[in-house]
Amino acid sequence: MRNVFWKVTGFVVLVVALFVAIGQKVPQIASYPPKEFTEEEFRKMQQTQLIEKGRQVFGVGGERCSQCHIIGQGTPGRGPNLQGVGARAVERARERAQQTGRSYTAEDYIIESVMEPQAYLVKGYPPIMPKVYLPPLDLSETDIKAVAAFLESQGGDVTITSQTQLKPEYSQRIRAAKLAGAQPPKGNAQNGADLFYNRMRCVGCHTAGGVGGQYGPVLDGIGNVQTVDYLRESIVNPDAVIVTGFKKGMMEPYFRENLTDPELDDLVRFLLTLKK
Repeated sequence: MRNVFWKVTGFVVLVVALFVAIGQKVPQIASYPPKEFTEEEFRKMQQTQLIEKGRQVFGVGGERCSQCHIIGQGTPGRGPNLQGVGARAVERARERAQQTGRSYTAEDYIIESVMEPQAYLVKGYPPIMPKVYLPPLDLSETDIKAVAAFLESQGGDVTITSQTQLKPEYSQRIRAAKLAGAQPPKGNAQNGADLFYNRMRCVGCHTAGGVGGQYGPVLDGIGNVQTVDYLRESIVNPDAVIVTGFKKGMMEPYFRENLTDPELDDLVRFLLTLKK
């Protein structure tokens, strides 16, 4: 029996050692934030580099833009599938030019769609996309140009370069947002979590932190993409904006009627912590 024990033990140790050795040989996959470039480096960036930066800013694992949008196959998000958006932009620009009688390009359409999310709503999708240059997305002017180039590359000809100039009004908005800085949200997140999971039982309909129901929209990652104002309105006036796949009247006014203003701040503060 003793010999059998030592043989089994030796075999287990050998297998474990083998897996450890293999693990050391396999490249480790890690997710890193997009590399930051100086203004000079950005101006010298080649178009392929610009598109790659845009892909990184867009996100590949459910962060930033990919929190709500997919490209190609996958589970639909809160926003429309952006596969082929570069090609669609050409047609949208042509329609826009005919409507206004002014020159309008695919580049204009994509940049305007990023800067003015409510300008062009895809049928069936509500106006829930926040302004990308404000928190929590907080994209810089270079980020916005890179993302726009990446979106153009989805089936279209890429005309946006690192030298492309945004409209003066867009640049002014972005600079103003950076100067203002992010204001710390009100409320106590811990008390908000207690409201969500226990006292108000929001968890009965919404999933947060991987726990909860499916009757309402899943809120995991909502803090990555939505603003304080949007979250407050969704609680105070839940029918103001209806997320795709859900119906009007599903959330009753009971919650707002039974929340004090400080509790509302606490609940919103908790929702802002739900990040991927």
